Amino acid sequence: MLIHLCSTRFCYRGFLMLNLCCFIASQSQAAPDGDAVIRAKAGDSEIVITTTSRLAGAIHSLTWNGKEFIDSFDHGRQLQSAASFDCGKPGEFWAECFNPTEAGSRSDGAGPRSSSKLLRLQSRDHQLSTTTRMAFWLAPGQKSSGMPALNTRVLSDHQIAKQVRIGYQDLDQVLDYRVTFTVPSGEHHTYAQFEALTGYMPAEFEEFWKLNPKTGKLQPLDDGPGEQNDPVIQ
Repeated sequence: MLIHLCSTRFCYRGFLMLNLCCFIASQSQAAPDGDAVIRAKAGDSEIVITTTSRLAGAIHSLTWNGKEFIDSFDHGRQLQSAASFDCGKPGEFWAECFNPTEAGSRSDGAGPRSSSKLLRLQSRDHQLSTTTRMAFWLAPGQKSSGMPALNTRVLSDHQIAKQVRIGYQDLDQVLDYRVTFTVPSGEHHTYAQFEALTGYMPAEFEEFWKLNPKTGKLQPLDDGPGEQNDPVIQ
């Protein structure tokens, strides 16, 4: 999803298997524990979602019927949100050059800590909410495909707030997932790209389809098209 930045707070709402909408979270002064588990029955099993302090409260695991749906190897996968900006610079836009990322930075690797800062976490039964100050994916001086980082520090002032609920109306298998990006008012950008939510899945999930809303039929996908306007099924 590509948009032009027009305000300091961006909110996206849509239905796929997820519902995204605006949620403004308060912050807690005490450093919260990022380890949480929520669960709810879905069919013959239950959906279990796990967050960790290692990922600053980003979703580390989503299981159903004993199957893991999330690849959580480093700090750039998971089930998480991110954003990218151009810093008002002309020329080619390269997403990772100024890229606040919920779970942490590239340098965090597979390590036990995140460069992002968890500000707030609440969980109960089948509901979870967090607010996180996101780290930049690249550290100052690092490059992505030869393109240098545009940020001058590791921890950004960009915040991501999410509210997650397992189940939506009478659909037990749906996640109601609400996300708000808060962009610092002092930054100048002419172009922004928001990953409202991306799920990085294990390699065993190797078949992809898109749903044609007009025909109601599935069409096979490979990994070539990139971002899609239509719902994607794995």
